[in-house]
Amino acid sequence: MTRFIVEFNKEGCIGAGACEAACPKFWKLDGDKATLIEGVANNDGSIQTREIGQEDLRSNLDAAQSCPVNVIHIRNKKTGEKLI
Repeated sequence: MTRFIVEFNKEGCIGAGACEAACPKFWKLDGDKATLIEGVANNDGSIQTREIGQEDLRSNLDAAQSCPVNVIHIRNKKTGEKLI
């Protein structure tokens, strides 16, 4: 099964909530910024990542495409290809 990595730049988030509306299973507003549910944060908390499967790709692509500041990126785990 193909696996993907969702990468979220929390620092750049403006808290519009479009990601949560598009994909509430993975995204929620947390104060004035969104958070990637069960995402793993880097040392300073500015970047969150989470691995997903093919079954959750479409909804996360919708979340990324709806983000007005383009802080959600998705790439193929095996090839590194950036999908968005």
